[in-house]
Amino acid sequence: MEQLLDWLDRDLPQVVLGDLNADPDDLVLRLAHDAGLRQALPAEAGGTVHRFTGRIDGRRIDHVLVSDHVRVERAEVVTTPKGQRLVSDHWPVVADLVL
Repeated sequence: MEQLLDWLDRDLPQVVLGDLNADPDDLVLRLAHDAGLRQALPAEAGGTVHRFTGRIDGRRIDHVLVSDHVRVERAEVVTTPKGQRLVSDHWPVVADLVL
């Protein structure tokens, strides 16, 4: 995270997203927060990892982080499977952002 933060131009809008293998309160995300990035997902959005079980109470390790330049219109963890097969061991994270 420190290396990524060094690459970012803080004067421009920032969106960082992905499977960060870190819970919302982990050091990695505290570093991002201290650098001016905030979670797009609300705290109550739920977990993202289900390990092909379809459970919704897993850890949240997938994140969308944004700078203050970015307005979050909507952000959620989508826990409704498309069809009968789970295509990933993570639920998708969706965010509508305005730059």
